Order: sequence, then C-alpha cells, then structure tokens
Amino acid sequence: MKIIFSDKHLEKIYYDESYNPKGYHPDILETMIEAIDVLAYSPNLKNVCNSHAFQCKPIEWKYKKHKIYRMKLTRWWRLFFKLQEDGTIQIVNILEINNHDYNFTF
Repeated sequence: MKIIFSDKHLEKIYYDESYNPKGYHPDILETMIEAIDVLAYSPNLKNVCNSHAFQCKPIEWKYKKHKIYRMKLTRWWRLFFKLQEDGTIQIVNILEINNHDYNFTF
C-alpha cells in the first residue's frame, strides 16, 4: 500500500528520526512509525485488521462513507487514516494521531 500524509508534522516524524515534537512521548512516536510500516508493507487492510499487534477498526457510522479507520497504538493513543484507491493501488492517507476524541470535517 502507498502511504501519504495529510499532517505534515506526522510526515516529518516518520521520515526524520531526530525530529521529536513537544507533546509526544518517544515511545508513542516509535509505535506510530511501526504501525505505519505495517500499513505500508501489508498487501491489504484485512491482514492488518486481523493482526494481534495493532487493533484496526473502521470508525463510527457518520464517517463510514469516507472509509476512515483507527488503529490502536497504546491504551489511549490512536492513529487515524483514510483508505483510498487509485485503480488497483490502495492508498493510506494518514490523518492524525491523538489521545482524545476525534472530529473530522469534510
């Protein structure tokens, strides 16, 4: 799957190991990078959802048409991403990482 980022800070965290923004514990950032790697190297999302390492679920019904999923990183932290398709290529759009309620606007 191809990975793209909506949040430029998360993109910088993913590609630059020395970048450590305030508000994120290094363990959270490391887990986020591992989760994105799992998404990137997985042939399809079903394999990720069936994995025991990261729990992956579609989020509430009001976002179902947008194909937004959440992946559990730790007890409180979640990675939100949107699944898109370009022909036969699945694209994972990384939206955000947070430890509280989510509210997307489309």
